[in-house]
Amino acid sequence: MAWLESLDPRSHRRLLIDRRLCRRRHAAEKFERVDRILLGIAREEPGGRLLITRPGIGHVAAVGLRAALDPIGRFKDGDHAAAYLGLVPTTRPSGTKAYHGRIAKVGAPQIRGLLTQSRQRVARRPILLGAFYRELPRRKPPQAAIMALARKLVTIADLMLKHDEPCRDAQPMLTDRKFTKLQRKRRPKERGKPRPAEGLTAVYDGVDLPETTGPDALPTGERRMLLDKDVMRYVEELRPADEAVRRTGPVDQI
Repeated sequence: MAWLESLDPRSHRRLLIDRRLCRRRHAAEKFERVDRILLGIAREEPGGRLLITRPGIGHVAAVGLRAALDPIGRFKDGDHAAAYLGLVPTTRPSGTKAYHGRIAKVGAPQIRGLLTQSRQRVARRPILLGAFYRELPRRKPPQAAIMALARKLVTIADLMLKHDEPCRDAQPMLTDRKFTKLQRKRRPKERGKPRPAEGLTAVYDGVDLPETTGPDALPTGERRMLLDKDVMRYVEELRPADEAVRRTGPVDQI
């Protein structure tokens, strides 16, 4: 924009450029106001704050997904929520056979767009969802793998909202940075001080989020999945040994 403003073409071309620049500035101001409103909603709404802890989901996707799944509990399970957002394949029965095609594309297309953008953040993370996505291209086309990841995100988000539990395998430092940045953007005059990310429990305590289920208390099926995907060690490292002391209390000295 600065380069366009510095140009000095003929008068009629200058007029066209100025009109385009004026529209651009006006649109940027409107987007900034909308983004500030979304930041406030994500900061104050409990469901939005829960979803922000999910790697790959920012404040815009958290607010949009929370609004799409509202009210909490109206879907029987995550598969029904994914079907509501059009992330399930179409089915065409013929006699005794059923043929599956592309996704249904019903519901809000904006939510599907936000979820597909999460692939860039999730693909390289050493988390369970990242391991799930990295195995998909071996047996699915790239676009189908992205849609499968978006569907998995919806099912996980539905469970997080129903059980009122933040993400279990979020990286403490990055999650802490998310909430610090959220506070800074919402109140530019107040510079949020980054907190030392000692562990996932410490980060969630700092932003008044409920505690997550520890690796030892996970269901058998989930533990088996973590072991199969080779991410159990990563999940255990998210909770330092000093957190166990805080949960059980100090040891009595003799």
